[in-house]
Amino acid sequence: MKDKLIAALTANLLLGIIFYWMNYVPESQRNEGTYYFDFGEIVTFVFIYAGPAYLLAGLPLSYIIDKYTGRSHGLRGYLLRLGLYAAAGLAAGLLYAVIAFQEIPLVVPGVFYFLWLGLLASLLYFHVLLVVTWLGEKMQNVQEDGT
Repeated sequence: MKDKLIAALTANLLLGIIFYWMNYVPESQRNEGTYYFDFGEIVTFVFIYAGPAYLLAGLPLSYIIDKYTGRSHGLRGYLLRLGLYAAAGLAAGLLYAVIAFQEIPLVVPGVFYFLWLGLLASLLYFHVLLVVTWLGEKMQNVQEDGT
């Protein structure tokens, strides 16, 4: 569970960096009199809005997915988890869209933005979790070899 929490916090920070990169406007292209968010503000907004999604939806769904796919290993296990994390991200994005638009927004163009963000966040979390788990296992093996 500690790996999942570390992965959620790391993925949240990386998501903030990605949002900053996506919304960055070079100094030479900025309009005079227009406010542009700096790095710290965008990362803070991402922590405020995406952080609860990672903690309240992402961690429990990750636990359920890992329980369901516990015996699947190799490429087949990776692809199965990838599909389930993608589906969970799309579901979370749809839930955010329903909350934002106060209705099921099947025809509203903004729903695709929320679906894309949910998909990006869930797949980012999945791959960060893979790296954190791998590093944790590697460190555990080093500690066992040293004793």
